[in-house]
Amino acid sequence: MINRRHYIQLAIHPIAPSFARSHIDRVLRGIEREELTAPTQLIASELVTGAIKASGLRTPTYEEIEQFGMYAGVEDFTTIWLGIYPISDGIVLEVWDLSRNPPILAALDIGDHCGQGVFLVDLISECWGYHRPKTGGKVVWAKLNREAAGQ
Repeated sequence: MINRRHYIQLAIHPIAPSFARSHIDRVLRGIEREELTAPTQLIASELVTGAIKASGLRTPTYEEIEQFGMYAGVEDFTTIWLGIYPISDGIVLEVWDLSRNPPILAALDIGDHCGQGVFLVDLISECWGYHRPKTGGKVVWAKLNREAAGQ
């Protein structure tokens, strides 16, 4: 098996998590790791949403999207990157954003609708972490294995 990395550049936009999930579906089918699709899509949604928030840029409102379509918020255009690649017993998912601030694993508060993304990543993935590349920003990664997906 070739250890090929599959990257996609995503605009900071409310639809980015959906594009990330579609990309993951295609890649995992292509590398025959379909059993990891659901947990990887969930983690990707959380990491991409976190990257959008961490970028500090304003995302367009749904009303702006209705009015301007895919061009809503273009004045704030910047991107994040999502990468996925196979390893011997699973996959590694990576999300890069502009922020140097680390993700924070906070205690789960049932009444809070924000800040649960890293908690879910920690709960679902085998392990996760982040690093700051020399080029700037940060990469948050999560490892998922086939054994955990079968449970």
